[in-house]
Amino acid sequence: MRRIPLRLRLTLGFAAGMTAALFALGLLLHARFEADLTRAIDMELRSRAQVILAGVGRQDPSVIRANGNLIDSDEAFAQVLSSSGAIVDSSRGVAGGPMVTVADLRTAARGPASFTTRVRGVDDPVRLLAVPIPRAGGSLFVVVGSTLGDRNEALARLTLLLAVFGLAALAVVSVGGWVLAGAALRPVE
Repeated sequence: MRRIPLRLRLTLGFAAGMTAALFALGLLLHARFEADLTRAIDMELRSRAQVILAGVGRQDPSVIRANGNLIDSDEAFAQVLSSSGAIVDSSRGVAGGPMVTVADLRTAARGPASFTTRVRGVDDPVRLLAVPIPRAGGSLFVVVGSTLGDRNEALARLTLLLAVFGLAALAVVSVGGWVLAGAALRPVE
């Protein structure tokens, strides 16, 4: 049985350690980037909800209608729901049914609540924000949503870049480890 040369064992050990470090760094960067993108979507949803809340306060339901200014019907949508989940007003793309369940509305009754889910009539997963509107005679809820398609595409591109450049970095440091191990072992030989 032939033993693996010490130089190769050192290089493989170094490469394994670098692989673990690069993988952990990639996971951390991916998680951080995903959280930042989701936070940006949540801020946009809060802004949209405030405009709709102001419109509902003025008894102006036209704010929800997809008119190209506030709601882009392909990527953003809104509904006003009663506490029983009945649709009071809705943008066109999601008019087929409430975007959230009654249980979600109970959660939102305590304060604005965010959900990541699927919505009938929308191809991509969505991020929703439900905001209660306390009123005499029963609460209403403004539910605004945005697709996560762009966020998911950005995360997929990041994953690809991390994989490509991570492998390239691993190859470079492995060659460096091979050269360094050779230089360190030269006096022993």
